[in-house]
Parts: sequence; C-alpha cells; structure tokens
Amino acid sequence: MLPFTLRPLAAAIGLVLAMPAWAQQNAADNDAAARSTTTLSPIITRALANERESAINYTTPNSTAATGLNLSLRETPQSVSVVTARQIEDQGTTTVDETLALLPGVFHRTWGNRSAGYNSYLSRGYEIDNYLIDGANLFGFDDSQSKNNTDSAIYESINFVRGATGLASGIGDPGGVIEFVRKKPTVDRRASLEVGAGSWRHYRTMLDASGALNDDHSLRGRVVVALDDGGEWQRRAKQHRGTFWGVLEYDLAPATLLTVGLQHDQERSIGSSMHSFNPFYGDLKNGFRPMPFGPRDNASARWAYRNAHRTELSTRLEHELANGWHVNARYSYATGENRQLYGIAGTFGVQSDGSARLVGGYWEHAPKEHILDLSVTGDYAWLGRGQAFKLGLSYNHMDDFDTPQFDREIVPVANIFTYDGTIDQPVFTDRGRGGDKKRMASLYGVTNVYFTDRWSVLLGTRLVNWKSSNRTLYNDFATVEQKESAIFTPYLGTVLKLNGWLSAYGSYSTIFKPQENEDINRHRLDPEKGAAIELGLKGQWMDGKLNAAASVFQTRKDNVASQAGRRDDGTSYYVAVDGAKARGVELMVQGEPRKGWLLTAGYTHVRSKDAEGRYLDADWPVNMFTLSSSHDLTDRFTVGGDLQWQSKMLGAQAYDIPDGATAEDARIINEADTQKAYALVNLSVRYRFDRHLSVRVNLGNVFDKRYRTSASSLSFGAPRNIMATLRYDF
Repeated sequence: MLPFTLRPLAAAIGLVLAMPAWAQQNAADNDAAARSTTTLSPIITRALANERESAINYTTPNSTAATGLNLSLRETPQSVSVVTARQIEDQGTTTVDETLALLPGVFHRTWGNRSAGYNSYLSRGYEIDNYLIDGANLFGFDDSQSKNNTDSAIYESINFVRGATGLASGIGDPGGVIEFVRKKPTVDRRASLEVGAGSWRHYRTMLDASGALNDDHSLRGRVVVALDDGGEWQRRAKQHRGTFWGVLEYDLAPATLLTVGLQHDQERSIGSSMHSFNPFYGDLKNGFRPMPFGPRDNASARWAYRNAHRTELSTRLEHELANGWHVNARYSYATGENRQLYGIAGTFGVQSDGSARLVGGYWEHAPKEHILDLSVTGDYAWLGRGQAFKLGLSYNHMDDFDTPQFDREIVPVANIFTYDGTIDQPVFTDRGRGGDKKRMASLYGVTNVYFTDRWSVLLGTRLVNWKSSNRTLYNDFATVEQKESAIFTPYLGTVLKLNGWLSAYGSYSTIFKPQENEDINRHRLDPEKGAAIELGLKGQWMDGKLNAAASVFQTRKDNVASQAGRRDDGTSYYVAVDGAKARGVELMVQGEPRKGWLLTAGYTHVRSKDAEGRYLDADWPVNMFTLSSSHDLTDRFTVGGDLQWQSKMLGAQAYDIPDGATAEDARIINEADTQKAYALVNLSVRYRFDRHLSVRVNLGNVFDKRYRTSASSLSFGAPRNIMATLRYDF
C-alpha cells in the first residue's frame, strides 16, 4: 500500500492528467448546469449561494453559527465575523493558525514550535474551547497541535461567534465558538491546481476539483488535496503534513439530499517540541539576566518528534417537507493517533553558569469520537408573521481512555549557551494505561419571534447532561469522574431595526464550563459558572455585502482557574477564583465597501479582574487591532495585505521572582517576561496572465519584527518570509 504522502499525490497526478478531458467539456456541462440550477432543491440553492459569496467577498450575508437559525448577521444578537475562502486565498494562509490570525479580536498563544507546541486561542479574555465542524460540536478537535496545523484549503469559510456559547454548544468559556465550514460540491465542473515555494525550504501543492458526476447533476463531488513540506524557521526543525477532503452529494429525491464526506489529516514534525527557553536565567548569588536567544534558536532535542493522523467520516441526510420545514440528521465518526517524543532544554531554572535541565517525555493519544445530531427547522405563523424555530438533539462520545502513560524524565544540560540539541535520549518507563473519556447529550431549542416588522426576540436554551472520566499516573490510575446532569443554559437576545441599515441588539447567556485545570494536589477544579451580557449596534449595506458592528460586553464567572505556581517538575497548578469579571468593547467592519475593494478590520479592548480588583489578563494583550484588505487595481492585478497590532503582554508572575531577589533582579525578570506592543505587516500581490493562469506572492512580517507568541516563554513568531504560488484554473 502506498504511504499517506504518496497516495494523495498519486490521486492528484491522476486527476491532473484527466484535466484536459475535463476542461474540454466544461463549457457545455456548465451551460447545462446553469440551466438545471433553477430546478435544484432549495437546500442546494442556498448552499450554492453561500459558496459563491465566500468565493468573492470577505463576509457572508447569513450565518447559523451563533443560534442554529439561518439569520443575517444584522439579525443575530451576538458579534459574528468570518474568514472566507476568498480571504484565505488573498492572504495566502495555509493553516488554521495563520487563518485565525485574520479574525479581529482573536489572540493565538503558542508555547514552543508551531508544529509540536501547545496552542490556545483567546478572545474577550477567555480561551476559545468550543469548535463546530459543519455545524456539529466536536470534542476531539481540542488537540492543540492538530487543530493548529489543519490545512485551510479545505474550508469554505471559518465563522467566529464571540461571547458565551451556551446556545451553540451548551458548555464552555465565553471566549466564543469557531465554526469550520468545509467546501461543498458544485454543480458546474471546476478544478484548480496550485504549486508554491517559499522560505525555509517550504514547498506546497494543492488540488481542488469539483462538479457534477452524472448527466442530470443529481450526483456531485469535490476533492481537495494539500501537501505541505518545510517552512520551519527554527534550526533543526522539520515538518511534513498532508490533508485530504472528499465529499459526495446525492439527491435521493427532489427534496432529499444525502452528503457523505471523508477527511484525513497527517503530519510529522522532527526536532521540535512544546515550550521553549525561559526568558531569563541566573541565581540569587550572581544575579539574573535576559536569555539571549532568538526566533531561530531551538530548545528541542534532535531526537524529538511528533507523528499524528486523524480521519473523520461524516454523513448527513437533509429532507425538506411539503410545508417548508427541514429535517436534518447528521452522524460522524472520527479517530486518530498522536505520538510525541519530546525533550526541551532550559524551560526553567537556568543558572548563571549556563547549567540547566532538559525535561523529556513520551505520550500517545488515540481518541475516537461519535457525533450524532438530529434537528428540525422551520417557520410557524404567529402574530401575522412567519417565525423561525429549531429543535434538536445532539450526542457526543469521545474515548481516549486506554493509552500508555509514561514518566517524565529530567536530564542535566551542562551549558545551555552551547546546547545544539545533541543529548542522550532518556528511557521513559511505561507506568500503566490511562486517559480521558467524555460524554455529552443535549436537547436544544431556539425561536426568533418578530413582534413587529422591526423588533425581534430570540429565545433559546440547551439542557445538557455531561460526564467525564479521567485516570493518569499522577492519581495512581484511579478513575476520577466528574458528572453534571440537567445543566440549563438559557439564552435571550433581541434586535431592534432602527432604520433600513442599522440595528441595535442585546443578548444574555449563562456560562457552564467543566475544568481540566488542577490544584497543587492534581485534583481538578470545580466547573466554572457565570453569565455574559452583550449590547451593540450592527449595520448592513448592499444586500449584506458589507457588515459592521460595535459592541460592549461583560462576563462574570466563579471558580475561575488562576495560575498559582509551578510544581517541581515544571507543570503549573491553579486555584479557583470567584467573582472574576471581564469587560470590553469591540469594533468591526467586513465586506466590500466598493467594487473590487475587500476589507476586514476590527479593534478589541478587554480587561479582566478578580473580586478584589486585581487584573487577570497580564499574559495576553488588552488591546488588539486587525486590518486585512485586497484591491483589484485592474482585471489582472490585485494587491493586498494585513496588519496585526497588539498591546504588551506581561508573563512574569509573583512566583517567578524568588524570595530574596533584589529590586534590580525583579526588574530584570519582569522586563524579560514582557512582550512589548508590536505590529506585523504582511503583503500580497497577484497577477493573472489569463483566465486560467495566475501567480501570487506573499511577503510575511515585512519589517522582520521580532516578537513572542507567549510572554512567559521564548516562543517566537515567524521572521520575514516569502511564498510564491502558481495557480492554474481548469
């Protein structure tokens, strides 16, 4: 059997060889497809409309991510933004982490190498821990590396709903929910092939082919294959990844649609690990100094690696009833494996003479997840108007409960300043079998009621049963269970149309979040509970081609995990804090202000405090600004770019400053643990030779800004880089 990296390549070559025959019939087939579009079911017609808008604009007229109802952004009583396929192509982003950087108000925090490090995304002062794929909740997508490195070529759009997610997911932080919408088949036949090369031996190939597969266009398919190699800026680090997405749609009847999809991701990284060097070194006797390492320096051992793969099979059956109501049944099964051997030097306790320690370990994860969702959606008549309604039942079961658990080992490093990754690999002892198991069942309902032509109220709730089981070597493999029944998360929103283009809105939602953070005795903290309120204005122009919003928000939570220190092995422990509040303001605009000019811009300010008024947000930026744009100068020439600015971050905690340190030592440690405010500028230019062939050049970090992605670690973002991509549309 061919290895993974060759199987999609062989398929891609076969498809490319077939392109001339495909292209020869395109004109006739697409004319027929255009004629047949008028006879397609409303299910397909709506999907095609959304796909077309995503391909030409930086916004979308409607979204279901926030409420489950297909509402315009102006009708949705919560802040929503989107990255479309057009924006992904213009800005040349190839991974989820690069793409999410285009979303206003989202901060990506990384500890270590981007391929093998820990990754988290934050918004409004909280972690984003809820993800939807094509509308379905996905527990297993919280593996930070796999999420971070998934190829963005398979997505039609990425939607982000800010704030509490009780209605969308039932449980989770009020940072928001991100929905990944994968590409769907088209009726017309089309295909594109991209090849690219860039800095640090970065090579990339992407194929996207779609169209009807029979004469009456009742069977449609799409295949996306992406192969990506290189692009790591750290010395000794290498990465290889590949993504396959294949989907079929079949009209079982004029009003019944069956969709079957298969996604496979595989990645391998060598010479990279999570975490990085500590920002400072020294001791009480000799004083402290900033660590003199930069973006290309690598704390990982040469023998470190990560191998991971994930496969998901998804099915969906949609039926439109005679009265216009829709019945939707969805099931998916995902399985994967993640093996990581890591070794990181100098993460803590580096002495003045350079003597340090390397923390090494090995882990395996093999999560399996079943997802089931049944829903019915439609309009009912009340108050002389059609009112939208949705009722559904969902079930998630994620099992990673039987994987080997290994001891971590600490190895002395003679001199961190001459360390080049060459060090003996420790022997890691298999201590037993453990892992996690999670189950969640939800009953949800939502309705949007128009009391007048201008005033609507959205009412919704989820009733959730949740259970988690965990066993690790740290608790001697005793099963620790957390269980919550009948979790009630109500949601209330309202929208008032002030005129033909401006609306005022408000929303209230409760918060419930089970925790995996542990206290000093490795006992998990109690679930976080609270509420979120949001008020704002929304504008929409040109039939939804341009959207803008301004909002203020506040969240309040109890049992919030606050990092309290580090154990002897370098791991962090937490305490629960009550009365934590986050307040902020957001401004955003997305869309096409005028023909040929596409724009996304947003500003976020947020502060978090505990009950005593102490700030909780020192290690992420209080202020963020994002601007992304492209402009068609002619029908052949397009220029664009993006600007990302954030205020400073403070990584130093009280426990980082040892007892007995002088005022000068404390100052040095605080400065070393601070990432100052910075701005990144990325530019792009595209030239179309004809309607088939084009070339795009993306220049990243134009001014070669040196910046850290985590204030408490020397984990750096990419230096100046360039990528050139040649594209052929068949």
